[in-house]
Amino acid sequence: QALDLVVAIENPDGSIVLGLPPGFDFPEPPRSPRENVAVHRHLSTTAGFDRAFAKHEKSFTALLLTELVIEFVFYVIYLGCARHSVGEVQGMFAMLPTSTLWSIFWGLFAVEIFYMKLYYIVGFTAIYQNRPRTYQWFTHVAGFGIIAQVLFAYMNKFNFMLFALRLSCYIYAKYLRSQLQGLALLPFATEV
Repeated sequence: QALDLVVAIENPDGSIVLGLPPGFDFPEPPRSPRENVAVHRHLSTTAGFDRAFAKHEKSFTALLLTELVIEFVFYVIYLGCARHSVGEVQGMFAMLPTSTLWSIFWGLFAVEIFYMKLYYIVGFTAIYQNRPRTYQWFTHVAGFGIIAQVLFAYMNKFNFMLFALRLSCYIYAKYLRSQLQGLALLPFATEV
């Protein structure tokens, strides 16, 4: 059966194409009354999918904004407790000069701010563009952050809260990406 040889392939840009064997001809379309029913069924399915996807997209946006606010508050607290944190580290590593510890602190803070900017830029770009590829980029950036959060979760419980939010965004982005890929496979799919 030639239909068993049909393959869906993802292009590097994230679009999905249908691979057909050579000489494959699609069956003749149904007559007009059946065609109208199929088109109506497709439109109602697509409209339902679009509504559901829009709700999920709003939820993902709210989750990302919530994480942004909490992370901002965390960094304000983090800077407020900087002297205390550096003092504790200096107590454990007395051989290091205070200026070195402050340099390490500000270096790590700069890396965290850079990551935070990258994370939210890619996250909001994925929402804006609605492309599977940008959601995939976001999951890669979020995955890196999850691994980093695991390494720093022992420092305090608030980091665990950021870890949980980042993990939720990661899972939600993977879900939205799979939904967009599913939409691309629907018949009559316009642009995904």
